[in-house]
Amino acid sequence: MSSSSTSVVIRKPKVFKVDLDGNLYCHNDVVAVLRVAGRKSERHGQEFYGCSQWPRGDCKFFLWKEDVDKMFISELPLEWTAGLPLEWTALLPF
Repeated sequence: MSSSSTSVVIRKPKVFKVDLDGNLYCHNDVVAVLRVAGRKSERHGQEFYGCSQWPRGDCKFFLWKEDVDKMFISELPLEWTAGLPLEWTALLPF
């Protein structure tokens, strides 16, 4: 008789704070910095936000810039998106 197993991946939601100037804050309540993935990464050259205290701290805050951009662009009213670059408007859900 064959047996099968099912794996379930439970991901924690990405929780972060953003101020009115658009600054992202890490879990240490410090402004996150924009970095670029290195040569050893599969996503070499892509930008991400991380804790400014890394690697000294244990915050482990990490968000791809692309994902953050998608979150905020999708919340914009349609009339605000008229002047956005085409690659940004392609991300819009409407």
